[in-house]
Amino acid sequence: MQLAVDYFESADLLYVEAGRQEGVRAAQVAREWNMKGADALHIALAEAGRCAQLFTLDGDQLKVGDSIPGLRICKPLGIAQGEFDLEQ
Repeated sequence: MQLAVDYFESADLLYVEAGRQEGVRAAQVAREWNMKGADALHIALAEAGRCAQLFTLDGDQLKVGDSIPGLRICKPLGIAQGEFDLEQ
């Protein structure tokens, strides 16, 4: 577990809190793109954080692509997902 904590503490990530406005936007995205609420919430939070890109492996999010002005949704380059050895 400490490896995961260390990774997220050192990673260059933007943390955005979900509030009412982001929830309402997520509901709009979910309806418009026919996707699950959690998937839509990630997109709404990327918008709220003014991200230029959202990297994902999720097919529902990828289908949005460049359809949201100012946000590009795409697959990550290189190794997409690391693994943690939890047996240590």
